[in-house]
Order: sequence, then structure tokens, then C-alpha cells
Amino acid sequence: MRIDLNADLGESWPRWESGEDVALLDIVTSANVCCGAYAGDADLMRATCEAAVERGVAIVAVRFEADIAAVTRDADGKVVAGSLSDAVQTRDLWTFRRDLGSPNPNWLLIETDEDE
Repeated sequence: MRIDLNADLGESWPRWESGEDVALLDIVTSANVCCGAYAGDADLMRATCEAAVERGVAIVAVRFEADIAAVTRDADGKVVAGSLSDAVQTRDLWTFRRDLGSPNPNWLLIETDEDE
């Protein structure tokens, strides 16, 4: 059995001195680096990500923004249900990681979240 010890990092900030984000990377087996609205400042996020890379792990977060319209079309392509004009705006944040020492070039999706 493998147990993944995970921590949310990147949330400390001068007014919320809450921990040793970089030091935790020596203890946990995976980490989420916060880059959202309640994240620490850019220096802390950068230091945490750089420390992860020094330990052989790369992390990247990608924000997807899309207008999604749901329609059903018939065999001729005519819209028979739904509407292209009432699209709903969505924002997702997908986080990937990769072991830099691995010969595997693939990135692993480790988290998805609705981005506000």
C-alpha cells in the first residue's frame, strides 16, 4: 500500500504567517501550490515552486476559460435543442506535476478545480 502525504502550500503571507512551506516539501510526497485568490504573494509561490523543482518535481497550473453552449443537432446539422446564444462562461484550474528524474515525459493531472 502506498500512502500519499499531501499538503497545501503557498498560502502563507506576512499577515498570515502560518508555516514553513518549503520545509514541508522534504516531508510530504505531494503538494498543491496555491496560486488562487487566497494565495500568498508571488515571491512565496515562486520560492515554493523553485524548491519543488530542486527536489526533482515540476508543477504547473493551467487556467482554462471557455464559453460552453449545449446544443443537439440533427443529421443535417440543424440545431434541434439548446442554443448557441446562451453560452455559459466557465473557468477551470488544472494542476499537473512531473517527476523531472523520470524517463517518462508525461505530466500527471493531480487536481482540477473550478476557478472563480
